[in-house]
Amino acid sequence: MDGLHQTCESLMSSLRRLAEVGISAHQFVELDALRRELRPSFGGRDAAAAGGPGGEAGRLARRARRR
Repeated sequence: MDGLHQTCESLMSSLRRLAEVGISAHQFVELDALRRELRPSFGGRDAAAAGGPGGEAGRLARRARRR
């Protein structure tokens, strides 16, 4: 149960950060597509490490904002 709670908290935190930067629905769809492309490359690392500003998710968010 702790793992599910931690995953939910991580998801909500990610959504909150996306809302704070004000990306559009189109940018979110593009970001999600990029995330799906990179999913295998996350390897065994945890979501927090991948989702931090310096992680893959942070780079994806910056890339989506530029489009």
